[in-house]
Amino acid sequence: MDVSGLPSFVQDSVPLSTLLGYLQTSSDSIVVVDGNRQPIYLNDRAREEMAQYAAQLGEDFLAEVVEGGKGDELTRLCCEAADSGKPVSFEARLDWLDAWYEIQATAIDGNMILRFRNISDRREAEERLRAAEERYRLAANATKDLIWDYDVRAGSIDWSDALRQFGYSLQNLRCEIEWWRQRVHPVDRARVVESLDEALASGRDRWSSRYRFMRADGSYVVVRDGGFVIRDQDGKPLRMVGSITDLTEDHDARQELARTRSLSHSIAAAAQITVHVVEPDGTIMYEHAFDAHNRNDVQLVQSVGQNWFDQLPHESAVAARACVARVFAEKREERLQVRMVAESGVECWLDLTITPISVGVEEPRVMISAFDVTALQQLRQSLRETQLVHQSILEASADWIMILGTRGEIKLINEPGLRMLEISQPELLLEKQWAELWPEGVRQTIGSALSEANDSRSARFTECALTAAGTPKWWDVVLTPMLDDAGRVIRLLAIARDITSARMQAEEIRWASEHDALTSLPNRRSFQSRLQEATAGAATQGAAVGLLLIDLDHFKHVNDSLGHAAGDCLLIGFAERLRECVEPRGIVARVGGDEFAVIVDDIRRPQELAQIGDKILKQMQAPFAYEDRIISAGASIGAALFPDDAASGHELFKSADIALYALKETGRGGLRMFHSHLREEAQLVASQLSLARTVLREASIVPFYQPRIELHSGRILGFEALLRWQHATNGIQEPATILASFREYDIASGLGELMYTSVLRDLARWRAQNVEVGRVSINVAPAEFLRDNYAERLLSTMAAIGIPPHDVEIEVTEHVFFDRGTHYVIRALQKLKDAGVQIALDDFGTGYSSLSHLRDLPVDVVKIDRSFISRALEDPEIGSIVTAVVELARSLSLQVVAEGIETEAQRSYLLSHQCHQGQGYLFHRPMPAGMVAETLRHHAEIIAAGAPTLKI
Repeated sequence: MDVSGLPSFVQDSVPLSTLLGYLQTSSDSIVVVDGNRQPIYLNDRAREEMAQYAAQLGEDFLAEVVEGGKGDELTRLCCEAADSGKPVSFEARLDWLDAWYEIQATAIDGNMILRFRNISDRREAEERLRAAEERYRLAANATKDLIWDYDVRAGSIDWSDALRQFGYSLQNLRCEIEWWRQRVHPVDRARVVESLDEALASGRDRWSSRYRFMRADGSYVVVRDGGFVIRDQDGKPLRMVGSITDLTEDHDARQELARTRSLSHSIAAAAQITVHVVEPDGTIMYEHAFDAHNRNDVQLVQSVGQNWFDQLPHESAVAARACVARVFAEKREERLQVRMVAESGVECWLDLTITPISVGVEEPRVMISAFDVTALQQLRQSLRETQLVHQSILEASADWIMILGTRGEIKLINEPGLRMLEISQPELLLEKQWAELWPEGVRQTIGSALSEANDSRSARFTECALTAAGTPKWWDVVLTPMLDDAGRVIRLLAIARDITSARMQAEEIRWASEHDALTSLPNRRSFQSRLQEATAGAATQGAAVGLLLIDLDHFKHVNDSLGHAAGDCLLIGFAERLRECVEPRGIVARVGGDEFAVIVDDIRRPQELAQIGDKILKQMQAPFAYEDRIISAGASIGAALFPDDAASGHELFKSADIALYALKETGRGGLRMFHSHLREEAQLVASQLSLARTVLREASIVPFYQPRIELHSGRILGFEALLRWQHATNGIQEPATILASFREYDIASGLGELMYTSVLRDLARWRAQNVEVGRVSINVAPAEFLRDNYAERLLSTMAAIGIPPHDVEIEVTEHVFFDRGTHYVIRALQKLKDAGVQIALDDFGTGYSSLSHLRDLPVDVVKIDRSFISRALEDPEIGSIVTAVVELARSLSLQVVAEGIETEAQRSYLLSHQCHQGQGYLFHRPMPAGMVAETLRHHAEIIAAGAPTLKI
């Protein structure tokens, strides 16, 4: 490369290789011009661009290289560069090179170095930008929209002159972004600003919003605002250009248009239709494909120019070609369903609408709209299967099922329903009013049920109706509304079940639950309900109600002697007689095994109730026949009146029961009217029972012991154990405080067991201490024998504690032979006697005495009651009785013990009449177990000392 033309300082100071490298790699054309303005050096780039034209230039390179007067300008600038010593540049078009250049002139060592840089691309871009800006200016002036340019980094906005239409001056054409934010309506501001920030941050290139924009006068207009985001190579937003459109004038029209467009968009989106315009041979000329929601992978998207039929299976393609041919030939629309197989292998169905169209050319076209109906086909199949299932359910149902119109007209009824209603011609039933199937008296209920169902609520009722054949049947009916998707009632579903049999069974069960199976009388549960109704009615009307509680006397004896069949016969006969006596005025009920009750309404005076009771007793005097036997029975009746004797049905029953209890305490048979003092007695009994339960629960029994004395010597022969109990505050109590409890088996047996267990333990302690106490007698209440195991339990306890039977004596009163369980008593006493226990008959002669008791029962001792002893000296008749008892006992080899001896005269009297044993206060009062040993010791000392008196 020739570099001789370069300045000498360049050749001297710059290594040649470096210089050549710079010149060769430069993309600019470099020309060195000497003082005569002639080029003395061109680099390779300059030679490539200018060499062929440089020869055409004249003597003045600087003046001629740039045409159109620009040469003088270049010459001037070169002179300026030579004078200033600094590079000078300008831009010019070199027409002979058909390009724009940036020319830089640098004066060095009398020469001028010119650098030509091709800027045609930049100038062309700038020209396009100027043209675009001009178009933008013209467009901005031509439109009513407000054009804006938002510099994101600077945070400023430039507005077009259209800002004036909102009342603002041209001073606001450039402003901060905050100026715009403050003019967005406060209600819309957060939403609009947030959406703009989100658009800038998310990378989206477009943003739009609708809001209210404040005019200069403070009023607001509805605007549509939107812009395009310009980003740098890193995606960061630089600018955003957009426009604001005032929607105020056509706001209502635009709202309607928006609603219409929204509806159209929804319809189009919901339709999910793919549209193709094809030629007769199937070539696709246009497509509008929809496959975004293609759930079956059916690809209907084809490229323009491909054949539409090729996407179909063979058999579907054949059918589609034939259909398209008919449309072209007949110029009418046709529809066709074709089968396709998706890529996944799933069978799919398309519904095709093939329409002839004219597109302004001679060649005919058809538009093929394809809709994926696979889901519809599946739905139809599912619907058919569901209908079959529902039909099967309807026909297999045990209920009759009707579908009704909202006015109650019958639309459908299942086959079982026709059979149950005994209807042979179902067509006569359709469109008939449902209410007409029901009796007149039920139709109000039907109307209410229809109203509830039409109000979207289910209704249920139970009524009786005749079938078409006149058979009465009970129906349990549920009426339910059938709703459409909007929640409106469109039909009513009536389901009725034949409950005739169940109702009859329920009635039988109800009757059985309220009546006695043997006598068919109301039972206790039903009686209580009727008694409450009767007393409540009487209280309202100011009337009176009478109640009779009746016990069959000695009914257990009938059962035991003649058998339960005889007892049942007696109960049935007695129930019939009761009905005859009181019906229709009274209600008869069986309230227990041998207990009956009679409720009598409208009693005007107590004597009237007593007369009814006497009538019942008189009826009972006639014997009952059972097989070839005659059964005689009696009754005990307790009577009470409401409201005289009670304030409620419950209290009335209690009052009658108290009267009956009082009657049975004084002897069976007859009638007892309630009196207030009977309630007091009953309350006393209740109080005693409560105390006894406390004694039993706290095990507070304390045995006291009274010595039995040999009357002529004063020697202690044994003791009688007497029951006492410890009260928490009142100390030791007598058994009279809990007397009523000895008639109740559960309490009496519990107290008795506590008593004899304590006595046997005392005996065991004395035996361990070598204290000879003799035989100890224990009193037993009649109720304790009511379970046939008294003897076994006592003997077992004696054995467990280690007390021999001959150390124990059992005392019973004559009452045990007249109360319930007599045979239990006899068996128990005999078993005890056989074991070695001595048996004493206490209180002999107090009203129930029978010589047969002394002769036939296992008795060893007879105890004369204290009431005889206290009067024997003053009353000769009583004295004769005492003498007779002593003589009778001696004749039967029985011991005699006199109770309640309190004076020396009584002791002498008894000794004179051969009674040798006794007990009483003359000798000792009852004492606790802790005093027995000392008493025995002291008593022995007195006797040994030959004391003149036996009183200790």
